[in-house]
Amino acid sequence: MIEWANFYNGLARGLSLVERDSVNLDWEWLSMVLKAQKLPGAAAGFILAYGLTGHIKEVNVYNIHELLTKGDRFLTIALLMGCAVANKGTSDIQVRKFMKFNFLSLICQRKFIKIYLIF
Repeated sequence: MIEWANFYNGLARGLSLVERDSVNLDWEWLSMVLKAQKLPGAAAGFILAYGLTGHIKEVNVYNIHELLTKGDRFLTIALLMGCAVANKGTSDIQVRKFMKFNFLSLICQRKFIKIYLIF
């Protein structure tokens, strides 16, 4: 349960920092902040804030894939939600592909169920 509290604290901290448009936020800065996070879930909240404000569009798809392969469920869900919000209405093929693959792998880990996604 403490992970959710850390998640929301990371989200609040990220929204307070990221909403300033005058700040240039790039991948190096984000990776430095993620390495400094010691609490489980706080990094995922920060990633979600990064996506909600649209700054995650500037991150390379390779770096997003690197974060997705860490195996952290909080980080994966926050990253997928952030990318979905940031790329809403853009029809970016790369984002659609990695979201479809990772979303299906999250759902199908427990059971084999047939899901039809409209992408």
